Amino acid sequence: MHYDVLGEVMQRLIITLKKGELIYAEPGSVYFANEAIQPATKLKGGILEGAKRVMTGESLFIPLYASSSDGGEIHIKTKFIGKILTFDLLPKQVLICQKGAFLCGQESVDIGLHIRHLTAGAFGGEGFIMQRIVGPGWVFLAIDGEVEEHNLSASETIRAEPGHVAFHEPSVHCGIEFAGFKNVFFGGFPLFWATLVGPGKVWLQTMPAIGLAKSLRPLLIPAKNEEE
Repeated sequence: MHYDVLGEVMQRLIITLKKGELIYAEPGSVYFANEAIQPATKLKGGILEGAKRVMTGESLFIPLYASSSDGGEIHIKTKFIGKILTFDLLPKQVLICQKGAFLCGQESVDIGLHIRHLTAGAFGGEGFIMQRIVGPGWVFLAIDGEVEEHNLSASETIRAEPGHVAFHEPSVHCGIEFAGFKNVFFGGFPLFWATLVGPGKVWLQTMPAIGLAKSLRPLLIPAKNEEE
């Protein structure tokens, strides 16, 4: 398998497969395939695993794309402005990701369910359920906006708005911290910070889709007096 990530603002992924190779992808993400590509749909891992995927924002059935000859090519797009990150995961290597982060990957890569601390889910604004992506194999993840990577040492702590935490290694502990009413009302701080404690890597995104939607809402919904 060979791949290229192209573009700057709205990236796309071009994957070239050898005969017999296949990948599976997020439904609706493939916008081009040459004649060597044979699409199919599979209930990967059975009903139980499929139900877990649905809870993480994925579909019950997964589109598969196999190449019938060398040079099978597919083009994959993201749903939102941002970056495509690539990982060649080792056997049983894990990434904990926000819902909907998975774009595509080799068939050996598994998408499971990760339920984070209930308090963090209830007050952090992003919910309890995340994706647990397990190797081996290549996986491609989508991130909103630009990406920041932080490699935390043991006990090193950083704080971020919950919606900006895209994914992290399982060794990183993710909790919440109340920002304080004074900081919230007068300083523009979020109500809660996500606290991330090392060791391990954390990937932050600079422009979560939900944050952009909130910023655009006043422009898209006219004020009542303007309508009158």
